[in-house]
Order: sequence, then structure tokens, then C-alpha cells
Amino acid sequence: MLTDLRKWSAKTLEKHSVLNPKYITKLAKIPEIGGIRDNGRYFDFDLVVKIIQIFRVDKYTTEIRVVDDSGEMWFGQVFTAKYRKLREGQYVRIRSACLEHHDKYERTFGVKAHSNILILPYPCQLAKDIIIDSGPIIKEADQKLLEEDHIFHPIIATEIKDAALKRLPIKTLDRVVREE
Repeated sequence: MLTDLRKWSAKTLEKHSVLNPKYITKLAKIPEIGGIRDNGRYFDFDLVVKIIQIFRVDKYTTEIRVVDDSGEMWFGQVFTAKYRKLREGQYVRIRSACLEHHDKYERTFGVKAHSNILILPYPCQLAKDIIIDSGPIIKEADQKLLEEDHIFHPIIATEIKDAALKRLPIKTLDRVVREE
């Protein structure tokens, strides 16, 4: 029964968008839509984005670097324990993101306790609608960040091309120091 349900959901998500595009906010529109309301609260917005970098700040907080087909790159702050399955290169739908507590930072959004992040499966129409080549966007954004006086987010300057090296286990600096 579970196998049949998985097959059905894969077929349905592959053929149908299942979400009207008017409910999805482009990253370029966040400053207009995500601002503060008259009552002092912030507007929530929904995103469909590609995760291009993940940085675990501590055991409670993870920063993600995301991009969409509007050509903008933003940073997001999410809860590590709740969203530990996120990986670089995944297309996700973020429901109820906001600028609250992040409005002093440029191009940074956060999530609330009631927010959700849905990892879109590969044959998904929502992901196919925004498939982009994020390379030029990342390169341009990294160049701008390197020109600033203060860098608040990590920048990955290199990429492993050799397939054999990619399969090696990744160790944190703390783990390498403790193994000496």
C-alpha cells in the first residue's frame, strides 16, 4: 500500500504543479511583500527555491543560501533540529518565511515555529518550473560579498571536481584537531 502511494504521489507531482504560482513569492519581490504591517507584525511569504549552500552555525541554527529563477540569491536562517534533512542542490518549498528579526540584514529571511520546508522530489513540476543554472548567480554574488569590508556569511571558494575525492568522508576542523 505504501509503495502504491509513493508511485501515485510521484506521478501526480510530476504531471501537476499542485500549487498556484500566485502563492509563491520570488526572491526579488521579498522587500516589497515581506515588510512590516500596520500592527507591527511582518508579512509571511512562501518560496520555491534551490539550496546552494548550507552552513551549520550551531546545534540550533543553520544558515542556507538559496536562489530562484528571479536571479537573486538570499540567505535564510532555519532550525537545525527541525530541518536536518536539507542538502545542497535540493529544490524546496518554504512555507511562511518572514523578515521578522532579520530586517536589519541585507537579503536574509527566517522561519517561524509554524513554518514548513518541503523537499521537492526530483520529478516534480514545481521544481521543473524553476530549474536554473545557479553558477553565474553564485559567482556574481560571491564577488560582491568578497568586495565588502565585513563578510557575515561563509563563502565556499573551491569545489571538488574529482569523483573519488567527493566520496571521502567530510570531517569538521574540531574533529580533525581532536584526532591528533
